[in-house]
Amino acid sequence: MKSLSFEMKNTLLGVPQGSSLSNLLFAIYMNDFPRVIIHSVPILFVDDDYIMICGNPVDININDAIQKLEGDLRAADFWMESNHAKLDSNKIKFIVFAKNVPELLHQLFNL
Repeated sequence: MKSLSFEMKNTLLGVPQGSSLSNLLFAIYMNDFPRVIIHSVPILFVDDDYIMICGNPVDININDAIQKLEGDLRAADFWMESNHAKLDSNKIKFIVFAKNVPELLHQLFNL
């Protein structure tokens, strides 16, 4: 039989990985994150967070939507920094689903 050894360490932040309480503690930790998202709909799923703006293309201006999303991303970044978390800018994606792609491209890029 192998002998096991371990070393106790103190932590000021985070949750020990593999702990039976880690999922619950992470959910509690992230619980107030949606409160900083003002213009978008926040969706929390495990350790992935999404923010989205939905609307009728007639009623929504793409440039206004982008400004609102950018504002919410700044708020999310501030919340993460204040709570000793990191927003990985390499994982940020911007996706648009639209019926009228030419009109959308015209709004975005004046094409």
